[in-house]
Amino acid sequence: MAQKNLGSCDAHDLRKLVDHEDCQFSVSRQCELLGLPRSTLYYKPIPVRETTLRIMARIDALYLEDPATGSRRMVDYLANESIPISRDRVRNLMRRMGLRAIYQKPRTTVPGDPAKRFPCLVDLKQITSIDQV
Repeated sequence: MAQKNLGSCDAHDLRKLVDHEDCQFSVSRQCELLGLPRSTLYYKPIPVRETTLRIMARIDALYLEDPATGSRRMVDYLANESIPISRDRVRNLMRRMGLRAIYQKPRTTVPGDPAKRFPCLVDLKQITSIDQV
């Protein structure tokens, strides 16, 4: 039997296609044909806690006020509001929410003045003998 091309489907849609009462194909064979790992079939997502959602909402509000705020400063802002939280947890929550501090990146490689650049002379002529360049 040929494999289906279901690369554009997500795991939630693929889980619906597996029939547990099918006598012709086992569950593992159906998962193999769909390209779905069996562990994904049985996975039940854990809901996010209410306290974490409140912290995430507060992080989002503070980030909208100051988008240059990173995880270190965000911990200080939350501590001022008497929300005890570690920097690692703030960093993970910000990453999960897709928030990153906006700041000037360093320009370590700045091209020099074009008048001071030297052309590569190797490409300008044909090399025909040893030690010619």
